Amino acid sequence: MGIEPPPITAAGVFPPEPIFQRFAAYFPQSVPLEYIIKRLIDISQVHPLFFMCDPRGQLDNAEVIDTVSGLRFEDQMTFMAAPMHTRDISSRDVACAFAQCVAEHTGGRLLDIPDLNLEILEEPVSGNKEYLHDLEILHKSVILYSWLSFRFGGVFTDRTLAAHVKELVEERMVRALTEFSANKKLRKDASLRRQIALQKQIQDHKRLLAEADLDAFEEEGEETVPIDLSAENDSLERVSPEAQAA
Repeated sequence: MGIEPPPITAAGVFPPEPIFQRFAAYFPQSVPLEYIIKRLIDISQVHPLFFMCDPRGQLDNAEVIDTVSGLRFEDQMTFMAAPMHTRDISSRDVACAFAQCVAEHTGGRLLDIPDLNLEILEEPVSGNKEYLHDLEILHKSVILYSWLSFRFGGVFTDRTLAAHVKELVEERMVRALTEFSANKKLRKDASLRRQIALQKQIQDHKRLLAEADLDAFEEEGEETVPIDLSAENDSLERVSPEAQAA
């Protein structure tokens, strides 16, 4: 740490919950939360010493929240800040199930949520990729449950059980990773799957490039019509070749 860090030139900011509440009051309740976030970010102005933080995480959460009806706006704000894992369909289903529990204010016991794949704990430990993936999803879902239990204690009441399940999942993940590392065949199969996926990606990329070249070749034979951008009232007028010659 002998090197002096460079000075911070700008700081990231994000609208707090009261700002979202005041802004949402201008819209009907049927307007999706995702749209409200996008609209507020679009019209926001910040000082040069600050910049708007990337809202993609909040937008991904809002997309899930909008699929559940009956949530109060304050509850939507809480879920918007929750540690959701929205890239996987199973994780999205779990998040929707949690949000539905809050909307109905019932059914928040850990064992009463069918979208949680607790049955994976009864299966024998394996270094299989699908098994590891299911454990990872359950681990993230239990973390989300624990996080929500501090915000909605009257709904998600099994915080102690969730901590125990989290420990069981982590123990199985360590054993599964150890078996994967020791199993040469599993490592070879995983490497082969990565190579196949990479080859498919390269082929798709070449196909897209070929299609783009074909489109460009076809457009070369078409006569382009110049456009006058200086017209009044923001109108676009086409200028004919005869008018240009004049």
